[in-house]
Amino acid sequence: MLGLRLNQQQAAELSAALKVAAEKYAINTPLRVKHFLGQCLEETGGLVALSELGGYTYCENKYGYLTNTGKNLGNTLPDEGYKFRGRGLIQLTGKSNYSIASKSLYGDNRLLETPDLIITSLYNATLVSAWWWYNCNKGKKYPDGQPNFFADADDIVSVSKTVNGGPGSVNKKYTPYNMSKRIEWTNKMATVVKSLGTAASTNMPRSSWIFGIVAVSGFFF
Repeated sequence: MLGLRLNQQQAAELSAALKVAAEKYAINTPLRVKHFLGQCLEETGGLVALSELGGYTYCENKYGYLTNTGKNLGNTLPDEGYKFRGRGLIQLTGKSNYSIASKSLYGDNRLLETPDLIITSLYNATLVSAWWWYNCNKGKKYPDGQPNFFADADDIVSVSKTVNGGPGSVNKKYTPYNMSKRIEWTNKMATVVKSLGTAASTNMPRSSWIFGIVAVSGFFF
């Protein structure tokens, strides 16, 4: 249905990660799933690119420790712009974010020590992105994270701004990169989740519901 080319192992990894995303990170309704996966599919070109495509020079010029962006991301040493470049289905970027994610997900600094762990499997790449989605601007106004808040309203523009421009870009005049593709992928995901319903509103176990999303999406080769 989506024209993806995942093998059975990758599809199994995606299913397992989405189950955790539903249970731990509240990506557990048709709207939330369609927006999460719609953004992930655009960010990775159809789950192909799990790491930022720019090379060393590009990343150092953009995120290097002497740049304003790099400083805001917590990069403090040479090479850290590239070392902590974007990884995952929704790119985790910068030393500070790697540190926070690592401690939250694993209770240690493994992502600081070995950043490529994020891209060693589709499971890791999905899990890190689900963690970010749930914790992005989390607080009283956004108890399940800012992306879920706007997903509940089916507000693809605000979801896209949050993912591509950061949580502060929602109220600004800003057009997310590749907006037309974000809409296209999200609309495709809408057709996948439409008939599946939520695990909470059916007799289907959540694990089966998540597997159904993966299978119906045509994620298997």
